[in-house]
Amino acid sequence: MTLLVVTLVAGAALFGVLAATSSFEFLTERAAFQDYDSQRFGAQASGIEVAVEHPLGIGPGQFERISDLSAHSTYVRSLAEEGPLGAAVILGLVLLTLGFAARNVALGVDTYGIGSAGLLAAWCGLLANSSFVDTLHWRHLWLVAALIWAGTAVRAGYPGR
Repeated sequence: MTLLVVTLVAGAALFGVLAATSSFEFLTERAAFQDYDSQRFGAQASGIEVAVEHPLGIGPGQFERISDLSAHSTYVRSLAEEGPLGAAVILGLVLLTLGFAARNVALGVDTYGIGSAGLLAAWCGLLANSSFVDTLHWRHLWLVAALIWAGTAVRAGYPGR
């Protein structure tokens, strides 16, 4: 019951703030399909075409040399630049890390005081965001992955504890 009351109060407060700042029109405009979206998804389609034409990939960091736009997807970028084998390696790495994060939550393992549920949530958000943004160069992607792996290593009893 408390959760329902808090949710209703927060929703009412949010509605009040949006009404007071006249932000409804802005939010409606931003939620609609933008011209930029078609360019972004066009770049993703271009990345898939590149992967079909070059099954071994075009090389790391080369996507922007052949396209005016970024790939806007970590997965499409790795497919175009490293080919199916490289995309499989990246996908395997992120899924293995996801499995470790879920295992850490199930076992109640924390990473030196950082809760495993928070790391799992952060990792899931980063993986979802990677579908629409090239996150390979985001430092915090690798930081969260490293924290998940460190928690897994602590649970396994590796030194450095």
